Amino acid sequence: MKRDRKRRIESFRFNDFEAIEAHLNKMAQKGWHIEKITPFYWQYKRIDPVDRHYTITYFAQASDFSPYPSSNQEMFYDYCNECGYQLAVTWAQMQIFYTDSEDAIPIETDEALKLNSIHHAMKKNFLPSTVVLIVLAIFQILMQVSSIIRMPIMQLSNNVYLSVIFAWSIVGISGGISLVSYFKWWRDSKKATSIGGTCLPTKGHRHLNLVLLLLSLGVLLWMLMTLYEDQLIWIGIASVGQITMVIFGVNFVKNKLKAAGVSRKTNMTVTVISAIVLSFIMMGLLTTFVFKLVDYHRAHQSTAVERTFSSPNGTKHTWYVHDDPMPLIVEQFKAIDFPDYSYEAQDNNSILLRWRQYDQRDYTFNPDIPTMYYEIIDVKFDWLFDYCLNYYLQQYVDDYAVEEGFKTNRYREIDASLWQADVAYQLYYGDEPSETFLFCKGNRIVKIGYDWMPTEAEMTFSSEQLLNE
Repeated sequence: MKRDRKRRIESFRFNDFEAIEAHLNKMAQKGWHIEKITPFYWQYKRIDPVDRHYTITYFAQASDFSPYPSSNQEMFYDYCNECGYQLAVTWAQMQIFYTDSEDAIPIETDEALKLNSIHHAMKKNFLPSTVVLIVLAIFQILMQVSSIIRMPIMQLSNNVYLSVIFAWSIVGISGGISLVSYFKWWRDSKKATSIGGTCLPTKGHRHLNLVLLLLSLGVLLWMLMTLYEDQLIWIGIASVGQITMVIFGVNFVKNKLKAAGVSRKTNMTVTVISAIVLSFIMMGLLTTFVFKLVDYHRAHQSTAVERTFSSPNGTKHTWYVHDDPMPLIVEQFKAIDFPDYSYEAQDNNSILLRWRQYDQRDYTFNPDIPTMYYEIIDVKFDWLFDYCLNYYLQQYVDDYAVEEGFKTNRYREIDASLWQADVAYQLYYGDEPSETFLFCKGNRIVKIGYDWMPTEAEMTFSSEQLLNE
């Protein structure tokens, strides 16, 4: 059974009128007529194949918030009807007409006036929103870069975090290309029309837009796959659903007010308020969902068990106790049998590096029970290694103390042969050596903190376990 309607994701820019006209002409020849344009898709209805001619005009006075159609628009539509054109669909200030007559006269004959209408429409709709998107993208990227500078290992080992940076980069690049392309076209067309010529052909970069769209979908798929690997796929799906629901809800309110004849100013105010309210409601629902999902994950899929312990001073605390496998544990160094240990392992793996954390902890906080903590970082690209290592070397440095000439906590290089490593460091608190060490071999960085000062044999044993793990 043939479908009477179909929806397509199109990648045209708002001023790319020539490409849109040519595309719609071809669609009509294939038996499809444009029926609706939404933020998500273009909808076509089936017709008999026909050599139909589409033409686009820009009505600068129109608005996505104004009652439709206005009296001026009705007059304009009547004029177009007299010229043999029927209105197909509108897209903000863009009005798409069609005619099946080969002898229909053009709707617009003054090229300078046509360019002026396009530019006014662009200033009212496309340009402000594009500038806002670029500014937002730059802000988001700067925020992400700032977070990388502060916590590089945590952020660079998270594919979801990296995918967010890629996504905002695509938004910024796409917006920048659109602005530069449009202003170049407008400047050149203005010169041409000023001497009696026509507007220059638009270069909508449709293929580039399609590439950027595919990249965006690829980044979204990458994010969802990462969440799936972490068994948190429903968070990604819920996040996409939240954004979609807000967009649908806001457009529903706007269109209902528009159809009811509400003024542009009132419609815009109510729509903005509805966007804020819907965003808060959906964010609250998403946050509740995330917390419940994490609790479910912890209760059904994690090795963690909720237990209550009493500290030496009698205070009771409830903790999640883990029983994850660890390549190195205290019992390999100390003859101890302590049933209340928590063995927690976390593994973050991205396209740039892998960061594993292991924590053997005593939640009774008994000072006689030894504990240990260590991290294993595998850097996947040589150019990133020094940056990651330097982060650890500077981790405990007090910049204020350095500026004032005071002693500060810092790593000092030690004999790497004890760790069978390329280079090794020990953390010093002032002039006092601590039980925290850092050693590297190849592109692997290991940070380990003991609850005691290890012997040389224990250092060598630790490196054997962690460098070869």
